[in-house]
Amino acid sequence: MTRAREPKEETFSRSVLMLVRARYCPAYCFERRGYRLFRADRVRSASLNGLLDCLDEVDKKPIFDWNVDELNASEKMELILSLTPMGVWTLEENGWFNEFIERYEDGSGTIRMMIPVNKVSFYAEMIWGVGEAAKIIEPPEAITYIEQKLVMMRQQYGLF
Repeated sequence: MTRAREPKEETFSRSVLMLVRARYCPAYCFERRGYRLFRADRVRSASLNGLLDCLDEVDKKPIFDWNVDELNASEKMELILSLTPMGVWTLEENGWFNEFIERYEDGSGTIRMMIPVNKVSFYAEMIWGVGEAAKIIEPPEAITYIEQKLVMMRQQYGLF
């Protein structure tokens, strides 16, 4: 597989076993010796390698459980979000968050979930996309991530 890596759009080749599903491709990466999730829009080409045996387990990996073994083995921390009704509406379609939404009568909600310590920026980046409709309560590392993004955005637009 050849894929592009932003921001430089450099390409690199990697041996993987993959099954394309929707926007992401869970695949076994022989370089990292584990399952990884590849963005389908970054895959530039893919070809069969006749020297590699197919792993039947790759075809059986659901899109949201592709890395369950790795996640279960990771150190965890609690992520707590406060959501406006718009935040609930936005995140109820997100497979990473939807099962953790506690809804209130006024349409707002809360999310309490355990996330891997090494994936805080991944989750904070998704929350960033929800804007003012979601507020991170915990962990402090996720709040710091958002604060750093705000500083960079202010600099980018000259809003000091």
